[in-house]
Amino acid sequence: MKLLLVGPYPPPHGGVSVHIAGLKERAVREGMSCRVLNSDRSAPPSRNYIRVRSSPDFIINLIRHAFDGWTIHVHTNGHNTRSWLVALACGISGIAGRKPAHLTLHSGMTPDYLAGSIFRRWLAWTTCRFFGRITCVSLHIRTALESLGLRPSAIEVAHAGAESVESSARLAKRNLVEPIGEIAEWLHTHRPILAATGNAEPEYGINLLLDAVGQLRPRFPNVGCVVMGMNNPHRPANVLTVGDIPHLDCIGLMSKADVFVRPTFADGDSISVREALALNVPVVASDCARRPTGTVLFETGNSEDLATRLECVLQQYSTE
Repeated sequence: MKLLLVGPYPPPHGGVSVHIAGLKERAVREGMSCRVLNSDRSAPPSRNYIRVRSSPDFIINLIRHAFDGWTIHVHTNGHNTRSWLVALACGISGIAGRKPAHLTLHSGMTPDYLAGSIFRRWLAWTTCRFFGRITCVSLHIRTALESLGLRPSAIEVAHAGAESVESSARLAKRNLVEPIGEIAEWLHTHRPILAATGNAEPEYGINLLLDAVGQLRPRFPNVGCVVMGMNNPHRPANVLTVGDIPHLDCIGLMSKADVFVRPTFADGDSISVREALALNVPVVASDCARRPTGTVLFETGNSEDLATRLECVLQQYSTE
């Protein structure tokens, strides 16, 4: 089997790109021919993927691989029109090459996007008809697709990155690299430590998290919050933003946290939540999506409830 993975590839180290990198690693390990067609036009040159700079270039690469016998598996968020157009091109290419493609949808915002207009629903319905297999990372996304009139038997629900989560956690435990410089100094002067991944987009809920951290300070004066994936030079002193860092560095820093927080307003199946649990780091997450067993939930968008749940998890520090 020859597998062409289509989607973003790190950097930046987000959920979908990390999942694709994990799938490629697994495929190569099992002796499969595997390539990545990077859908991010701004991606730098790399030996890890095929880089495209225009829509025609992207389509030419799809068609060439399809007719050369490659099976196409596209990973996308599903919450904007470009995402569905990329998927449509992959689906048509798979049919043209006589090997129906595989679509995986990752974003918890997909249902709201599909509910936005008749055109969006038509585009998604049309796109999905070209795929032999459709995977949703949550039941919520599957329900949204079924509402389009698609056959339930053509849609499956599977957690994203289960294999890469376990392998990353094991690798991190064996090869933990101690933070140095500013990060090490910051970790040394703050306790307890909360960790999160995300960026400045509202759906990640980082401002909600920082509000909850402020509510914790009277009881935990030295509490700190480290955010991976964003960089804010104007952050408060008890907040550390480290920008986009390599995935294993992210895992290593996550392992230093007392609690991992997922304050999102919408979610698919968060790989970072599963990674934290695999590292035995307690997780507090919003109830906007179905979470793995062991996750402490708070009401989505409610910073006071988030602070309360965090305080319950952190109560072991109250006597220190």
